[in-house]
This record gives sequence, C-alpha cells and structure tokens, in this order.
Amino acid sequence: MNPYYNTITDKCMKISFDLIVEAHISLRLTEDVDVSIIESDKAVEMGRKASAFLRGVCNIQILFVSTEALEIKKANSLEPVAELCRDALTIWNEETPVFKKLIQLAIKSNLEVGWEALLGVLMNCPKLQILVIKGLYHRHHDGCGNERLENIHFFLSSSPVKMFKIFIRCRHICDNRKMDIVQIRHFLEKMPALEKLIVYYHTSLDTDAFNLFKRLQETPKVASPKCKIQVISRNLYLSSTLP
Repeated sequence: MNPYYNTITDKCMKISFDLIVEAHISLRLTEDVDVSIIESDKAVEMGRKASAFLRGVCNIQILFVSTEALEIKKANSLEPVAELCRDALTIWNEETPVFKKLIQLAIKSNLEVGWEALLGVLMNCPKLQILVIKGLYHRHHDGCGNERLENIHFFLSSSPVKMFKIFIRCRHICDNRKMDIVQIRHFLEKMPALEKLIVYYHTSLDTDAFNLFKRLQETPKVASPKCKIQVISRNLYLSSTLP
C-alpha cells in the first residue's frame, strides 16, 4: 500500500483514487490554525473540504479513521479544538458519500471526539461486515441531542455488521466502568446481524476480565439469534454464545 499524504487547505483539489482498496485517514488541525478566532462558517468550510476528500475514496473496501490526532493543545485548552472538530465533523457527516464497497471500518477515538462523531460514515456503509473501535469513547452528555441519539439507535438497529471488535484499556473501563459496559451491552441488544463480538481488554487483572465477561453474559436480550462473545485479556481468553 502506497501512502498518500495531503492537507486540506484553502485550496482543496479534487481527488479520485478509484483503484484504492484500503485507506488510513487521520483527522487533525495543522499548527497554523488559530482556534481562538475560528468561527462556525470556517468549521463548515473545513467539513465540506473533508467531504470532498471522502468522495474521492468512496470506493474503498477497508477504511481506518483516527481522531486521536485531534488532541492538540492550543490556547492552554483542548476544548476550542474539540468544539471546532465536532462542528467540522457534523458538516462532514451531513455530506458523507455512500461507501458502497466498504466491508471493514476501524475507528480510533479519544476523550474529546468520541466514536459517534463519525456516525455519518457508519450510516453510509450498506455492506459493512467488520467494525473495529479502538477506545470506546462516547460523548454522551447533556449536549448530546435527541437527534444524535436517534441516529445512533437507527444505525445499530439496521447495522449489517457481523463482526464487532472493541479495544479498551483497564484505565478506560475503570474510570467509567458502568458506561463502557452499558455501551457494549447496548450493541448486543440492538445489532441484528451481529455474529461475533470481541472485546480486547488491556488489563493484567484477571478479575476485571472475568467481571466484564460475566456482565456481558447477563445481557437481558440479544438482537442476533446466536451471537458469540469473547473477552480477551493478557492472561485470559473467555468465550460464550448468547443467548
């Protein structure tokens, strides 16, 4: 795979990579961006230019998108950067093309921009078979509107995904254990085509892995008739079929 590097600037060229099978995209703000003076119309323009890039790679089969690079400290705060990125991603999602051939999507999220920020991409992958989320961050708070929640529910309940891989670290689930478990169980309850859910739990504590596995087994209802769940940690490999 030949790497391609480019920056979305004031002049965005039209890109078409018809023969590309796999793409890795990192979303970031360049150092010359002064987030303290950026207004909403600038975020809109950034989102549209990002959408133009996506339209050039909409025929790919494997896509990896990382939002981790958005953690840039500017003006002694991450919040202006996070707000700008969320605004840009909102416009991006509204103009996201349909990925007709995409079968595998991997998302790497962070504390400031959760995986649901890329919901527009997720909802435009009719043949998606494998979904990977690295870092189960989700900005579910008072600012997360009803429309966003409805879109999440719609995506999950109509998702064609058969294999779902989730990577979490001990500090992630320990800091917000209840929310992480609620999210994973929600996936099990809503995704009708899901055949296998694999949680890669980066922990050296066997009890933590056992507890997570037990809680998933206790999921009251599962959308898929037979879904195999696996919890894999440093020392353990736990597997079961639900319901």
